[in-house]
Amino acid sequence: MTPSDSRPTIGRYRHTDQKGRILDEDNVVDSAPLAVVLTAIAVEYEAVREHLLDVREQVHPAGTIFTLGRLRRGPWRIVLARTGQGNSPAAVLAERAIASYRPDLALFVGVAGRLHLDLELGDVVVAKKIYAIHSGKENDTGFQPRPVTWQLDHGHLQRAERVAESGAWRNARPDRRRAEARAVVRAIASGEVVLDSVVSSLAQLCKRQYDDAAAIEMEGAGAAVAGQLNDSLPMVVIRGISDYADSRKEATGRGGWQEQASRNAAAFAMTLLTEFRPAHWATSSGAARAIEADLMSGSADKQITAADALGSGRFENAVPVLEQGFQEIFDPDVSLRIIVALGRLGNSAAREALRTLNPRYPIERLAIREALEEWQEPFE
Repeated sequence: MTPSDSRPTIGRYRHTDQKGRILDEDNVVDSAPLAVVLTAIAVEYEAVREHLLDVREQVHPAGTIFTLGRLRRGPWRIVLARTGQGNSPAAVLAERAIASYRPDLALFVGVAGRLHLDLELGDVVVAKKIYAIHSGKENDTGFQPRPVTWQLDHGHLQRAERVAESGAWRNARPDRRRAEARAVVRAIASGEVVLDSVVSSLAQLCKRQYDDAAAIEMEGAGAAVAGQLNDSLPMVVIRGISDYADSRKEATGRGGWQEQASRNAAAFAMTLLTEFRPAHWATSSGAARAIEADLMSGSADKQITAADALGSGRFENAVPVLEQGFQEIFDPDVSLRIIVALGRLGNSAAREALRTLNPRYPIERLAIREALEEWQEPFE
């Protein structure tokens, strides 16, 4: 039995890469980074799916439907699924997705109820800490919490804070509507029931025991434990505020806030992915030096090939090399490919580089403007 034969088989996707991840049967190995993105309900699923290209489906032997695609910007491949509501199904489906696809990163994206009064409908909360609030003991004096928590690792926490501060995610919605909202990185509460009251025992528990929790939802704890049990795979939980966790829930639902909050959370999640580069995906320093030499001093064909490679997301120093190439190369065929490469990268450094380029030809100015328009950013 070969190693790939011993791993889960899903549909036609039974070949694996060096991490044991499932690949297409035609033996074309796509080593691009892979993220599992989980959602609970249909509106959350659709908000993420809007960001994907080359979409197709795979069906697990147990019946779970996985949607596969790639991001519009950046190198990431995506495996998307719906778990249904609740921490138990979220844990089961997260485990199934992680075991089947062995991703570099997992995210849970969706909506939540507000707990912190400074947040507004549509705002985004990234979980720096997740509380399982229904963990505890019931005795004669009542419910005694025994909190279980999961914390986001330092590296992903830092990236999430940077994306929240930059605000670039507000321009990443596929419907091209700028999100008039803000993002914060705070704790969240994850329970087993829908909170629809500010005076209930659950609301009082959150205020008394979990006052640092900005939002409340029902799947994050289950997803987090699945990540923890799979070699501590990072699980980034991202929530858009769709209601006030009080008696106005039905009214905010009729106002379309689940859709808006889902789209904002998805925009933040997809922007966050553009800032990540898994270690296995990065190229060696020798390969990076060779690509840089081809761009700066190779033939036009080599320069174009090098620009395309630098736009793949595999090179840590891609943005400054592309900037230097644009300044020193006057062949418009090459300079246009450099602009396209920066647009493909789509991260904050690449967008800043595009804004500061000095075009020499009208066609360069047009290409820069088109690249920035993808992020609804002007170019003067």
